Amino acid sequence: MQPSPFYGKRSVVMDLISFIILCAIVGVLVWAITTYVPMPQPIKTLIIVSACLVLVLILLEALGIFNARIAIPRLRS
Repeated sequence: MQPSPFYGKRSVVMDLISFIILCAIVGVLVWAITTYVPMPQPIKTLIIVSACLVLVLILLEALGIFNARIAIPRLRS
């Protein structure tokens, strides 16, 4: 019995889908906070940059490029 050519690729696709869903959730939360909570522009910029930095770190950790010494939640266990 030969293994399927897609064997092992399902977890990569599921990780990608999980990351896209995570990006959408974080994006909506950042948008809602920066739109509906009154705050100065520098604080809004700081929130947006922080969210982007966290998402980039999670992506690099998932790809195995960056090994964080801090606990970054795994997309899939």
